[in-house]
Amino acid sequence: MTGKKDRSADDAEAELRSRLTAVLESSNDGIVSVTLNGIITSWNAGAEAMFGYSAKDIIGRSISVLYPSDRAAELSPILDRARLGRRVDRFETKRVRQDGTTIEVSLSVSPVRDGSGAVIGATGVARDVTERRSAEAERRAAEAGQRQSERMETAVRLAGAIAGEFSSLLS
Repeated sequence: MTGKKDRSADDAEAELRSRLTAVLESSNDGIVSVTLNGIITSWNAGAEAMFGYSAKDIIGRSISVLYPSDRAAELSPILDRARLGRRVDRFETKRVRQDGTTIEVSLSVSPVRDGSGAVIGATGVARDVTERRSAEAERRAAEAGQRQSERMETAVRLAGAIAGEFSSLLS
């Protein structure tokens, strides 16, 4: 009877792992796990689509390959927080795709613990916010243009009123 229970537990665990894998692979967000030294240990399909690297090409490499040179100093504090068991929530920054283009991402990082509770790595979830950021910048520019247009219209009206008053004084 014990053998049957063990098989049933093994089957349930295999089913759970299969579902978790399916969830991770179906996410549009990039989900990446690293060691405490920043070596990539897992890479989902969302990360592949976002950054352009296949899992076989990136696993085993340093996560720093995704950091633009002007953002390289961000890696150490993120890994330090993970080592201390702390999260990084919705940190907006830039990362580099395999083709060299820069994208803007919202990044959340969580420590990964083993069965005893010791931190053994970190998992990051990256969401590409480039389009949203561009749309926000365009909206701000349009609003600024509208405000400028309104100021010009007010100045023209004021100049017209002053000209009218001046003309009245002269007559």
